[in-house]
Amino acid sequence: SEKFELLATSDYSVSNSYPGLFSLGLEWAFNRTFFLRAGYGQKMKDHSAVGNLSYGAGFRAEGWGLDIGSWTEPLKEENGIYFSIHYFPKEWVFEKKEVPTEYPPISISDPITLIEPIDNLNTYEDRIWVKGKAKPGVDVFINDQRVYVDDDNDFSAMVMLNLGKNFIVIDSYYEGGKLSSGRKVYRSAKVKLSEEEAIKFNLYGAKTKSEQQKIKKDLEDFRVRRERVEALVTMGVVDVAPGQEFTLQAPVTRGELVAWMVKAANMPLTEVKKQMFSDVPANHPLSPMIKAAVDAGIIQGYSDGTFRPDHPVSEEEGKLIFKKFNVIR
Repeated sequence: SEKFELLATSDYSVSNSYPGLFSLGLEWAFNRTFFLRAGYGQKMKDHSAVGNLSYGAGFRAEGWGLDIGSWTEPLKEENGIYFSIHYFPKEWVFEKKEVPTEYPPISISDPITLIEPIDNLNTYEDRIWVKGKAKPGVDVFINDQRVYVDDDNDFSAMVMLNLGKNFIVIDSYYEGGKLSSGRKVYRSAKVKLSEEEAIKFNLYGAKTKSEQQKIKKDLEDFRVRRERVEALVTMGVVDVAPGQEFTLQAPVTRGELVAWMVKAANMPLTEVKKQMFSDVPANHPLSPMIKAAVDAGIIQGYSDGTFRPDHPVSEEEGKLIFKKFNVIR
């Protein structure tokens, strides 16, 4: 997923000179910064098995990292603990590869045939497969990463997607020549509307055909609304946590509305050094957005010197705010 990653590896070996060995390792990573690792090794001989566990943890920062682990060697059944520190800043370059700024045209036609994905794909997934077939001798790179081409000249790679627009670059190299192609992929945020789920439930309980048709029409209307909310979430205007339901009828606070409008209009934000309202400290998360909206004349505070960011916006107040917002846009 966007923050979590799980890697698994295993192997099995058999030999006449030593017992059979089986191992399984797992590594769980959060934000590619914190790592938890666990391993299992098993020695098999004469229809019996002896298993041993290993475990460890790691931390990665910019240019350095720490690792600690406890392991068991299954053949000798010996235990050990290791601790390591690594330091590798970005400035260290052991070998600088000269990359041509321009490549001659590739000397064969259609060096690759791309099977997946289709161009201008819309998806909710956070990763997709890129698959295709290359002609013999062609090297394939996807987003500057070389991909393996098997004996049947097939290649595939998993590509992570950001919310919104993504452009996947596929480069083909053959005898010094290069040909680039690409695929446009749009990843939408997945949003559940609580009202839509309730309508689906009512549809199952509908007894007459006319009642079913009315509920289906309501469901289609809410699907259109959901797509609009998903577009706002994808653009970063509205914040909805993954897996959380969004309620269209839920009251919107003044702070939420300001944040949505400032993001939608892409207003420049400045550091707030002086407190503007008694209930909005200078270090409040919404303080820069509230300042931008107030300076633009979209919204104002109250006469008692408060802004009330957690106060729900009434229908009348909302209409006035949107009217001013349309003027500044």
